[in-house]
Amino acid sequence: MKLFGQLVLLLLFSLTATAQKDSPARQAAKKFMRGVNIANYLEVPPGEHWNVAHTALDLKQIRAEGFDHVRLPVAWNYYTGPAPDYKLSDEIFARADDMVTNATKLGLNVIINLHHFDEFTTDPAANTAKFLAIWRQVAAHYATAPKGVAFELLNEPHDAATTVVMNPIYAEAIRQIRLTNPHRTIFVGPGKWNSPDELPSFRLPDNDDNIIVTLHCYDPMFFTHQGASWAGPDFKLTGIQFPGPPKIPFEPDPNIPVKKWVLDKIQQYNTQPADNNPCGPKAFLAKIQKAKAWSEAYGRPVHFGEFGAFTKADQESRAHYYEAMRQALDAAGIGWAIWDWKSGFNYWDRKTQQPLPGMRQALFPGRKQKAETSPRKTPAETFSIGDKDFLLNGEPFQIRCGEMHFARIPREYWAQRLRMAHAMGLNTVCAYLFWNLHEPAPGKFDFSGEADIAEFCKLAQAEGLHVILRPGPYSCAEWDSGGLPWWLLKTPDIKVRTRDPRYLAACKKFLAQVGRQLAPLQITHGGPIIMVQVENEYGAFGNDKAYMGLIRDDIKAAGFDVPLFTCDGPKELTNDTRADLFCVVNIGHNAKQGLQTLRKVRPDGPLMVGEYYPGWFDSWGEKHHTGSTTNIVAELGWMLSHNVSFSIYMVHGGTTFGFDAGANYFPPFSPEITSYDYDAPISEAGWATPKFYALRDLFSKHLNPGETLPDVPPQNPAIQIAPIALDECAPLFDNLPKPKKVAQPKPMEMFDQPHGAILYRTQLPAGDAAQLRITELHDYGLVFLDGKRIATLDRRLNQNTNWLPARTATATLDLLVDSFGHITYGKKIGDRKGITDKVELETATTTNVLTGWQVFNLPFDDRELGRLKFKAGATDSPAFYRGTFSLAQTGDTFLDVSSWGKGMVWVNGHNLGRFWDIGPQQTLYCPGPWLKTGSNNIVVLEFNPARHDAIAGRSEPILNQAK
Repeated sequence: MKLFGQLVLLLLFSLTATAQKDSPARQAAKKFMRGVNIANYLEVPPGEHWNVAHTALDLKQIRAEGFDHVRLPVAWNYYTGPAPDYKLSDEIFARADDMVTNATKLGLNVIINLHHFDEFTTDPAANTAKFLAIWRQVAAHYATAPKGVAFELLNEPHDAATTVVMNPIYAEAIRQIRLTNPHRTIFVGPGKWNSPDELPSFRLPDNDDNIIVTLHCYDPMFFTHQGASWAGPDFKLTGIQFPGPPKIPFEPDPNIPVKKWVLDKIQQYNTQPADNNPCGPKAFLAKIQKAKAWSEAYGRPVHFGEFGAFTKADQESRAHYYEAMRQALDAAGIGWAIWDWKSGFNYWDRKTQQPLPGMRQALFPGRKQKAETSPRKTPAETFSIGDKDFLLNGEPFQIRCGEMHFARIPREYWAQRLRMAHAMGLNTVCAYLFWNLHEPAPGKFDFSGEADIAEFCKLAQAEGLHVILRPGPYSCAEWDSGGLPWWLLKTPDIKVRTRDPRYLAACKKFLAQVGRQLAPLQITHGGPIIMVQVENEYGAFGNDKAYMGLIRDDIKAAGFDVPLFTCDGPKELTNDTRADLFCVVNIGHNAKQGLQTLRKVRPDGPLMVGEYYPGWFDSWGEKHHTGSTTNIVAELGWMLSHNVSFSIYMVHGGTTFGFDAGANYFPPFSPEITSYDYDAPISEAGWATPKFYALRDLFSKHLNPGETLPDVPPQNPAIQIAPIALDECAPLFDNLPKPKKVAQPKPMEMFDQPHGAILYRTQLPAGDAAQLRITELHDYGLVFLDGKRIATLDRRLNQNTNWLPARTATATLDLLVDSFGHITYGKKIGDRKGITDKVELETATTTNVLTGWQVFNLPFDDRELGRLKFKAGATDSPAFYRGTFSLAQTGDTFLDVSSWGKGMVWVNGHNLGRFWDIGPQQTLYCPGPWLKTGSNNIVVLEFNPARHDAIAGRSEPILNQAK
């Protein structure tokens, strides 16, 4: 037995230097010399978003900078099914494949690792089966991947995952991987966060010569992690420079408590000379030399897979640090990968689209620095409008376009939806901007997060799609006020979409901001934007062509130099078409007739349908609209055969979350539902429909030479959620804010309130029964007398009056008015919400205007929701209901609100939008990224008496049940 044990030890864990200089690992190590981590992307827990999306464009920029490989952290463990198989989801493979495929196409090598497997590092024995199952699946999936794709078994083992514990687990994992990948390069590292100090205890299978040892080093930590909240209280101090000592001694903030070791480090940092300073190269040189010596002694190549400095450090010091680390590793002949590209330890500045100052020179000395003062650009192209064709780089180009609105899609799904559009056969996407999204208050512009239109355009370009931009300032799109900001309505006599100088001044400022964001992304500057629309469907509102000229001039002044155009329906084309603006036509059927009208207005130039409708939007209380796939395929097929360009409105509708669903007035007043599914080829949740596949088949027959369609992405998983008990209640009338006192009611905009509800309260004297008349009620009113509900008034039904009973004493009249979206289309644009003028009490002989009002503003924003006081039970009055639920795994779901009345739903703080039992929509779409494994919370606002005390999640929507 003793001899057998010695043989096993020799075979599996020998530290003899059997690997030769020409071993596969040594040869592979030459491919992984200068790398960067794609951080905070695929290792993010499902349901969370760390505001960092990486695309093929990032990979192109990484390659152009001079990096030869990327390290791809992936939290595979978040995407497994139950034991014993622990099956990995198609979703995570699809996302990882996207990065791996795009990277290898560019000549980048890739390290795929397993990241943030905290349950394993806490208890390796209990989770080894899952660890091995993950690697069996990953290995099998990438068995045929290019040689430049490597596996890294575990990022930073720590805690219970010590070096000694990991040695045999690594050996078994390597054995299983070799069954499907006998020649794949594998990276493994020791414990204590891949510390070089652990190398003496590290053991590797002696019979495998294609293993590279991965190490990490963030020393000096008190410099590299300064200001990093996750690093703990010892790293709160900021202002530490590299290298030390500082010219002026650093004095810690007395309000930040720190431990003695930190104070000792600071004292040394302030006083020690550069060659012995703890905040200088001394902090890491010994570890690099230790790694080099170990590598030479045992014949195993090493690689520093992470080093970096958080951006709370000053940028000059960061550049000095990266340069010193790079110099030391290069001198030792050791490959490296910095942490990270653009996610907190940035090399790349997401805003300027160039390296942060000094970073390129730090890592790639001698390279030209021109790109540090101007954004790195892809080669500029041309797009123009010819006599018969659109011309891309001088060649005829037929636009196969589809509309999708980034604001109606969770940011986490932007890339997937764009890939779907491309896979269907489109070469262009059309995108509205909604002014009220980007300027929620005067002069306060927002182009970040869900409003990051520049990122959406970059994702489109990375997907191989062109972009047609529709910046407004008016957009329509069944969006609140057609995108016009609510705060314009605070000026009582303003006239929107006219030459009113107040309106034009606001437009000019907004469009200038749009130019700052998007003018650099025109095709003429290396971006994807090929055309820009001026205003939208103005002919349905007015005929002032001089106004259109002014908006055109503002767009040009904002820096847009690609072709500009207008769009309208056939009947409205003559109202706004100018000789100096190209025009397209919007049609839902009978394309030939609509195009004939367009040709009469525009005798020359290519023909284009600016909006072709595959379905239609839905309004509350009406039937769900659908479009005939047969007719749509036939008409689009005719357009393709006759060189007619088009944009399908919508290729993917998405969801109008929150308060942003608009309304129409044809008449009557007709508010839109939350879902914007539109019966589009790509469903509300991003699913491929039969209409999608019919169009994909059609478009595949009309591709340009050499053009191919990508595979259809896998459908995002949808889950069911068992009924969630909503057993806590916060009655609305018990949670009112401080009121404002006014003589007469005013609309909510006059109180700086953009949306939500508003409560008007006054005292009525004793008297006979009388008729209450409201001028005007916008949009849905609940009438209470002394706290008792006596009427419901609905603007859709033109209800502005109601009889009040006789009163024997003074009574409190409450008028609770809930708003829908502002009107989006036609001459009624600019309606205000709440009570717009006055309230009167009419008897047979008298009419009295009611005065002396208290006004309670109820915007239902985060601040208001945060101060709600919940208690157990339910109520018949308007109220919020709250519950919690736990999930083992996340996915898209559709909350079934069919048994509720009228209100809104928030999940984990995300406003899913309005519901109303009159339909046709009976579910609310909840995107998977907005859910979390573990505990989640839900809040439901119900205006009507509660009929139910629970809500469940379905795996399919209900959009066609009108009552």
